[in-house]
Amino acid sequence: MLANYRRRGHISVAIWLVTVIAVAIMAPGLGRELWEHLQPATAVAAISLAAYCYAFIAYAKAKGYPGFAGLLLALLSLPGLLILILLRDKHKVREIDVG
Repeated sequence: MLANYRRRGHISVAIWLVTVIAVAIMAPGLGRELWEHLQPATAVAAISLAAYCYAFIAYAKAKGYPGFAGLLLALLSLPGLLILILLRDKHKVREIDVG
């Protein structure tokens, strides 16, 4: 796995988690004063979606697959994550048995 893309994926997952928590905190206020909280909540939700998709793209690239494959797997949500985890890492160094 390429370390650079792996690190980017970890950062994207962290951003996604923070924004999901932020939307959950903002959600109770949406019922009382909808228009006051709608724009910030929408912006945070858009950042959350972008971080979620980029995490899949980065992990796919880290395993040697095109970023588009990661984006398609992001659309599948949990099944896509399981597929991404089970995909073979194309960047693994093959150990040659000398003997």
